[in-house]
Amino acid sequence: MRAVVCNAFGPPEGLVVEEVDEAEPVAGKLRAPSLPNWIRDPHSRGFRIVSLGIGAALVVGALALIQGSGDSGPDPAATPASQAAAGPGGAGGGNGGDRSAKLIRQSSFSLALPPGWQRTDPPGGATFAAAAPGNQADARLWVTQDPKLTFAEFQADSLEQLRSLAGSAKVIDQVTGPSADDTVVTLAADAPPGSPAYEVTLRASGPYRYYLATTLQPDAGSAAAGGVALIKKSFIPTGAGS
Repeated sequence: MRAVVCNAFGPPEGLVVEEVDEAEPVAGKLRAPSLPNWIRDPHSRGFRIVSLGIGAALVVGALALIQGSGDSGPDPAATPASQAAAGPGGAGGGNGGDRSAKLIRQSSFSLALPPGWQRTDPPGGATFAAAAPGNQADARLWVTQDPKLTFAEFQADSLEQLRSLAGSAKVIDQVTGPSADDTVVTLAADAPPGSPAYEVTLRASGPYRYYLATTLQPDAGSAAAGGVALIKKSFIPTGAGS
């Protein structure tokens, strides 16, 4: 039985085609075909080409092993577990490792918790509270179920509450929709220089009234201010569906 082997790494004269006998067992041993001369000659062109190819493969394999051994896996600071480990009230630690906002969804509302913010224990009567790293800003939400309270009355009561807290209160923005559920009112206090900035967002959904208060410290950076804006923009009341 005969076979034809095409040797692509032939000597400089060109392609060499060798006709060899297929190895057959003889007395329990295999008779190997003879090696071509260019393989036995380290100075031949074919030998040098094969040697370079093997060397390149070894370098690529070594780099792959080095990179693989240096891969430490995903950054634990970017996983939800790191935020949970900080625990309630961990905002004062200034942990900025969390790089993504988290959706907070409860039966009566939903909002986005900005990167680095931590949930805190809500004050008396509040439903939700959170603070920015270093306590540069915070947000608190009160939800009241009172179907008899009109939105106009709710707005008047909220103005009075903010005035008693901050010394002043006024409407700085109002989006009026066809119903109370489509109306958004923003209140603010006149903050003197060097004082915290207070704002309140008023919403309604079915029988529920929402009072979302945010505080921005005078020395807060742009990240804290952006976190306050994200909370207010992402806040959606869902009490009508509960």
